[in-house]
Amino acid sequence: MKLSLPSLSELYISTEHFLSSHETLVVGLATYAGGMLLLNNLEKIRTENGFASTFFDDYTFQGLNKAQIESPWIVPIMLDNYKPIPQMEDLEEQDQLVGTRAGAMQFITLSPLKNIRRVQELNTEWSNLYNTSIFMYKKKIF
Repeated sequence: MKLSLPSLSELYISTEHFLSSHETLVVGLATYAGGMLLLNNLEKIRTENGFASTFFDDYTFQGLNKAQIESPWIVPIMLDNYKPIPQMEDLEEQDQLVGTRAGAMQFITLSPLKNIRRVQELNTEWSNLYNTSIFMYKKKIF
């Protein structure tokens, strides 16, 4: 028994038949694919131009309100014996909570987080204290 491949005219007819028989499916898949491409390009344009990401992950604005976003950063001189300055060894293991302001926790870390705008910065006071780049970020308490 010998198998043969269909001719181009037969292939064209069967493709045309499939498209006409499943028009709703084809339109739906094309719309879905086109929409996903559009949204992906929109996200690239937004992040390249410094706008916030449209992804609502755990680190995007942290669900913070305007007062929490605009609250001043906690610097080393503000800490006291109740909350001592974290040791470098602790900071190398994990991000360290340095305090709260306006209902938002403030952390210091050695590496910047991705997809964060306005709630993260390279802090000079902390960087001078540790003699390395220290980043701060805010996160909602609950």
